[in-house]
Amino acid sequence: AKYACSEFNVHFGRDAKMGQPLAGLTVQVWINNTLMPFTLLVDSSMQCIMQDGTRQPKGSDLAALAGAMRKGANAMRYRLQGDRALYDVDAAAFLWSRGDRVIVCDIDGTLTRSDVIGYSAHVLGYEYMHEGVTEALTHLADNGYKLLFLSARPITAANATRSFLLQVGMSARDTTVQAVGRGLGLHTSDSVLALPRGPLLTTGSRSLPLLASVMLPASVAQAASGIIPDSPARFKAGVLSKVSSLFGEGV
Repeated sequence: AKYACSEFNVHFGRDAKMGQPLAGLTVQVWINNTLMPFTLLVDSSMQCIMQDGTRQPKGSDLAALAGAMRKGANAMRYRLQGDRALYDVDAAAFLWSRGDRVIVCDIDGTLTRSDVIGYSAHVLGYEYMHEGVTEALTHLADNGYKLLFLSARPITAANATRSFLLQVGMSARDTTVQAVGRGLGLHTSDSVLALPRGPLLTTGSRSLPLLASVMLPASVAQAASGIIPDSPARFKAGVLSKVSSLFGEGV
């Protein structure tokens, strides 16, 4: 079988330091409680890379990763091997077939109502959301589509973004609408739809440089190339191109 894998974007923050420098430390990778036969290294930016300096497993490493997975969602864990304490980062890995029908769902500007407001809203503790999102995506998932969520939010906001995806719809309960639905016999439960589960792809950039790429004129951002990352639109276009090359007409 032939496999392909997205990049491992893993960032260890201040909580992981435990009073020790992180650069150069080893990181174990676990899939469904199975230890993988390869390790990652923490680089100077506190992000993880493979032993060859890339962020993607290849060859036997990729085969081992796929061999430990089942189709659909899989529990994944990155374990920092420090001298003073262990520190874990939990994630999820998804195994899909090339023939699966995939819908790439942009978060900022699609689920949320604008790139900038949607990006900054999670910092302020709320989400600037379109109505009907959960119903539409649940309908697509029920009809066999796989959902891949895409965001140009920084890697430092990845956990908050995953939590947000789990919570969308859960706080959107409208007792008036539900009362009308119950009166019509269309809705007899107080439960609220949540988003179907799917992988989240984010940029590896941090908060301030990424926000600068959104807010500054393109000419300024281009002049600061290497300091300010690509714009969200350019990042997303690159991801869409890669996903399309994997799934072809199924995207």
